[in-house]
Amino acid sequence: PKILKDEIAEIKKLAEAKVPMLGICLGHQLLSNAFGYETYKMKFGQHGANHPVINLENKKVEITAQNHNYNVPEELCEVAF
Repeated sequence: PKILKDEIAEIKKLAEAKVPMLGICLGHQLLSNAFGYETYKMKFGQHGANHPVINLENKKVEITAQNHNYNVPEELCEVAF
């Protein structure tokens, strides 16, 4: 997640503007990085099934990957959020 520097910078701007945000998976990791907290690569990660979803604008079916390879240390979640 740390390589997404532009996205982290945008999150910082939104936070300064007091825009409410919720992050799931990568979003949670980016929020953590934006507030100065570290993330770490999990030893094995969690790999779920891929799921098809339909894009309602163009009616095309796309496949989403349900893989989680990075984590925010639990003790930081309790303090930061």
